[in-house]
Amino acid sequence: MPSPLSSDRRRPWVPVAITILVVLLIVGVLGHHPQLLRQEALDAALTKQAQQTARHAAKLVRESDLERAASRSGENIGQDTSPDHFIWVIAVSGDYAIRGEYMGGPPATWTILVVNDQRPAQLSATWGGGQGNWPPFFDGLNDLS
Repeated sequence: MPSPLSSDRRRPWVPVAITILVVLLIVGVLGHHPQLLRQEALDAALTKQAQQTARHAAKLVRESDLERAASRSGENIGQDTSPDHFIWVIAVSGDYAIRGEYMGGPPATWTILVVNDQRPAQLSATWGGGQGNWPPFFDGLNDLS
């Protein structure tokens, strides 16, 4: 007849599995949940016509991740000294800068539009680049949505 002690030795993985499950549940509950839907961010940044005709994509990222990725690719977007927060970054092929923002110079071949992940959804920043038809750092950003 097996002793209770020997049956405990056969299942040492049970407490480990329970611990892993609890940790994953806590991370899932406490992780960031976007305040804005992707479509709400797109609507705040682009007209419906632009959404239908222009190549575009949106990702939820931390502002610091965007700043690091852009600077590594040689883009100077500046540094925000406020506390790090979540933003929707919308990349658009073509020049979708705010009218009057750029005086003179060649048109941008791609534009980045930023919408803070908070209500009400509002366009908070925009800048464009002239090398290639797509921001070189955008595809490397991890979408946290």
